[in-house]
Parts: sequence; C-alpha cells; structure tokens
Amino acid sequence: MYGFNCSGFVALEFYLSDGSKILLDDEGYSTTVSVGDSSFAQIIRKNASCAGYVYVAGWYQTTKPTIEIAGVNSSPTFASAGRDHSSEFLIFHFNNTNIVKSGLGLLIHSGFGVFGLKAYATSIVDGAGSPLTWGDVVAGIVRDTNGTPRNVLANFVL
Repeated sequence: MYGFNCSGFVALEFYLSDGSKILLDDEGYSTTVSVGDSSFAQIIRKNASCAGYVYVAGWYQTTKPTIEIAGVNSSPTFASAGRDHSSEFLIFHFNNTNIVKSGLGLLIHSGFGVFGLKAYATSIVDGAGSPLTWGDVVAGIVRDTNGTPRNVLANFVL
C-alpha cells in the first residue's frame, strides 16, 4: 500500500501541524506490493525513471511533529529512490521534525538510484530517546572500499 505513486519529476511538500505524528507501521500494510523484482509497501512510491524533491516540515509549532518508524522490517518506508531505474534521483529535506525509530523499519530505501538528504533542526532517536544517525534509518547505502557513501549526497556523516 502506498500514499503516492510518482513518475516524471515530482515535488511533494508535507507541512505537519504542532505536535502531529506520522506512524509508519506494518499493521494494515501489505508487504507484498511488487515493483520490478522487489516486494515492499511504502508511503511514497517512485514509479519509472524520475527525479524529485520531498520536503517534510513542522509548521510554526511549539512541539515538533514526529515521524515514528514502528515497522518490524524494511516495509513500509517513507520514500525510496532507485527502486526501478538506476537513473532516479530523489532529494529528501526534513525541517523541524523529530524522527523516532521505535521498531526495526526504515525511513528511506535507496536501491540503485542516488538520493540527497538535507536536514534542519531534525533529530533522530530510538524509542528510548538515544541519538541515532541517518545511517540507522536509511537502507541501500552503497559505500566504496573506504566506507564513504557513493549514492548519497549529504552534508553530514551517515
């Protein structure tokens, strides 16, 4: 199951209200959606070769909104790049948002495509409140022999 099926160039903006919460959980989601040779469920599905920009932001709030990842596997994810075509490029921009990883699920999956990450005033913690890194919530990071990510453009360490 997915909320958006995108092809071509897409720009999506999500403005989350004060204290709101997005819960990404396996409950109620099919984990057998077939795309190419992969089966998965996610909120934003990239279909065919495309590029895009996904902006998620809290909007003038006193309590930051939260994206909680409660899934028990890599499905559902919030969005993905490179699932079908290696030429895909997707930028994720998180602004004034808390990300909580309380389960084993992941926020972003990158297949063979390239994706960019930009974050401002966004924290990533586990269910107990301990700090995590973007590398803990992103799957499919391709690294060279030195461990440097090759398919991720970011201004922070993964």
